[in-house]
Amino acid sequence: MVNKLTKVSAALSLVAVAGMTLASTAVSAAGVAITVTPSAVQESTAGNVTLAYTPSSALADGDVITVSLDTGYAGSDAITDLNVTVEGIAPTTVVNTTDGTAEITINGAIVTAAAGDVDVVFTGLTTPAVTGNYALFVMSTGGDYGANFQYVGTDATESQNVHVHALIPLTLSFLIAESANGTVATNDCHLTVGGNGVGADPTTSSLSTCDYRLVVSTNAQNGYVINYQVDAAFTNGTHTMTAGDKTGVVTAGTEEYGVIVDAGSATSTAVPTIGGDMDAANAVSYESTGDVLVLTVAGPNDATADEVVNSAKVTHQLAISPETPSGYYEQVVTYTVTPTF
Repeated sequence: MVNKLTKVSAALSLVAVAGMTLASTAVSAAGVAITVTPSAVQESTAGNVTLAYTPSSALADGDVITVSLDTGYAGSDAITDLNVTVEGIAPTTVVNTTDGTAEITINGAIVTAAAGDVDVVFTGLTTPAVTGNYALFVMSTGGDYGANFQYVGTDATESQNVHVHALIPLTLSFLIAESANGTVATNDCHLTVGGNGVGADPTTSSLSTCDYRLVVSTNAQNGYVINYQVDAAFTNGTHTMTAGDKTGVVTAGTEEYGVIVDAGSATSTAVPTIGGDMDAANAVSYESTGDVLVLTVAGPNDATADEVVNSAKVTHQLAISPETPSGYYEQVVTYTVTPTF
């Protein structure tokens, strides 16, 4: 699931008075119900698996649907055995043989054929040899996401056997929220001396901050991970702010920009931990255009029990020097949440 801070911005005047805005617009994202057919099947059985769901918005030419298959399926890591159709039409499909994901690019013929439910059919799959529930996760560039399970086990019709089973659907929600109120969505982080748009614009004599919370609720058994990436470093187009290097706190009068991360808590017994490149006390660089781990929670979390407690807090910090060039500084930050099964 993806959420985005679309702009980190700032304006510095020639007299070292700065107005800075971290503005953003959330990407529309919707949880959708995923139907898996067949829902139960025997171990080590070759056959087809169909995933069906109703998109929150109509498919478009060029959309990408990413399906994660549990690597227990024999075909999920063998590209020569994996065939995919959507609405009976073969799309362009790229299979990652390392993690068992299939990136399916929608074409015009599929858009024309699709009406209501979207059916993604995988052939050439052999079910795992070990009894259990195996997760299949779907995420699309249109903002849809969802998951379901296929039960793999001995045929329940065998003599003297009773197959008792239940399916608990995956739940996953993600909100970028105000720090003081974890239920109020925000995509704006305005760096000021008083924090979050309060008080003076950045000056050489004071530290400027803004903050927000990453609020995630999910019943995924092994929790979730949060990654970030940016479109570019924090820049006015010609000058890039000096990045935090984790060696000390940001100090007024010395140019530096970065973030600190407070991992918060979770309602399960799992203790949230920040990524190795993050720090809870000293500002770190927020410049990577590739995914960087922000937080790991190794169990379910019901953030609604207390959104301010059961969430991670991200604080952006900025200090400028007398030599920091004036201009409008900005940056786009995108966060991605992935459930872990």
